[in-house]
Amino acid sequence: MRLIDTTTLKLREFTAYTTSDYPKYAVLSHTWGDEEVTFQDMMTEPLPSEKRGFAKIKATCELARIDGLNFAWVDTCCIDKSSSAELTEAINSMYAWYRASETCYAFLEDLESTTEISASSDFAKCRWFTRGWTLQELIAPTELKFYDKNWVYRGSKHDLAVTLKGITRIPIAILKREQELTTKSVAQRMSWAAFRETTRIEDEAYCLLGIFGIHMPLIYGEGFQAFQRLQQEIVKSIGDMTILAWGSVQGGQGSSEGLQGLFAPSPDAFWIPGVINCLPSLPDITITTRGLRVSRNTWMPLWIHGTTYYLIVGAFSPWTERVSIMQSSSVSALRLSKIGPGIFLRTGLDTEVPVDALYAQHHQSEYYLLTDIPSQINDIYVGYRKHSLHVEVNKTFHVEDAVPHSLWDDADKIFLRESAWQPHARIHYNVVLGVRFKGIGDFSAIEVVVLLDLSSHLPSLIIFQASQAPRLVSKLFGPMSKEHSMMLADLEHLNDSETSLESFVTVSTDRGPARITPVLTETEDVFLSSEEEGSAIPVANLQLQIQDIGDSADSQLVTGEK
Repeated sequence: MRLIDTTTLKLREFTAYTTSDYPKYAVLSHTWGDEEVTFQDMMTEPLPSEKRGFAKIKATCELARIDGLNFAWVDTCCIDKSSSAELTEAINSMYAWYRASETCYAFLEDLESTTEISASSDFAKCRWFTRGWTLQELIAPTELKFYDKNWVYRGSKHDLAVTLKGITRIPIAILKREQELTTKSVAQRMSWAAFRETTRIEDEAYCLLGIFGIHMPLIYGEGFQAFQRLQQEIVKSIGDMTILAWGSVQGGQGSSEGLQGLFAPSPDAFWIPGVINCLPSLPDITITTRGLRVSRNTWMPLWIHGTTYYLIVGAFSPWTERVSIMQSSSVSALRLSKIGPGIFLRTGLDTEVPVDALYAQHHQSEYYLLTDIPSQINDIYVGYRKHSLHVEVNKTFHVEDAVPHSLWDDADKIFLRESAWQPHARIHYNVVLGVRFKGIGDFSAIEVVVLLDLSSHLPSLIIFQASQAPRLVSKLFGPMSKEHSMMLADLEHLNDSETSLESFVTVSTDRGPARITPVLTETEDVFLSSEEEGSAIPVANLQLQIQDIGDSADSQLVTGEK
């Protein structure tokens, strides 16, 4: 670390293991302009006093001497920016350097001495409040003093905390260093950086490293990818799912519709009319080449409302301080579309979703959230669904549950194909598919289970009432087996009823079943019919119609129509 001797204005280099081992120093926070003094300029004789930027260095050193400090640090001239290694080290350490300073002087070169200091005056319009790098320079120092264009003292960060909160939305406790940054969610910290500007696109990410305690290599030239890398590093080190709570618009009811990548394009996307607080526990998530993997070892259920899957990422609170998700009546949730088996793609964000409008679909299951939109996304989406197995419902029955969850799309009531690249091949599953129907209204006492064995050349259906095999139903639709289901032989071992599976109603057909429709008949005797066989078999209060819907299963992800 290089420091300026406040008496001689010469650079001196110090080596220390921690920032506390450096001599006491002051730092300058400012916006860059023309004729800034560089490291190379400071190494010349005489010093470049004719440059406009030299006046800021000189004034900083004078103030530091008044405060009894022998050294000062200024970003324009204390870093050799011609060395990429030194620049990387400096940017990764900069937050710590500001935090360790004795005092920080914020020079607002466009603030007139006559301007009133308030959130509604021209003070709030100063360029200093619009720059990306000054965010950490506002938060990190314990003591921050504001000076106008004439170097007249206008107040400290502590004295002006209420005004600064009104301008920046940063909580007073953070400004005063009474709370650590880690007490605030990732989404809230990102929102402080919204609409701040940097000269280089990459600095949009690099200026936030200290705000999140992240260290990563700098790659100038990577453009917007820098902010994508930052978000991935945040996921790896923090695990706060509010990193995904971006994209809403003023009013709080979602962003522009359509497919979206998982991560935000810039900090601007995190601006919301309120605060999103993090979930009460950290999820077990991993960045993979396939996308963000949510492990089955964590409590991160997918929820469903209507025809949309939701992933809760935080508790929403309009313009207030921290509110736990347990206290909140509404949550911030990603809208998702199920692309394939256990694969989801983001379609938007709703910041105010009523908790009581959701019901859990996945527990302790593993699934993937695609990071980017594949170029062949519509082909992939349709491929998983073409000639697939649909389950239709009507006014008398609804689907209570279906397994395995990885293949079941509850929004579309469809079992997905295991591969998207053979849409015309015969449907084949190594495990038994199970659907549990429950009656509606007057028929609520009726609960029927349908098992589909599609592993052999001749698919078969096994139908029975849930009360006939309670242990089997409990195990089959229990949390431990929902993800992978079971083989038919395994199910027979779990059946503790006096009646074996073989004695339940079974229908075989040489044509793969493509649609299951529960229908109550008008007579007392209700039947199971197979369109292929043209016969009717009595079964408790239910009729299942089987038919191949072929190309009519085609759909487009962009419309969501089935």
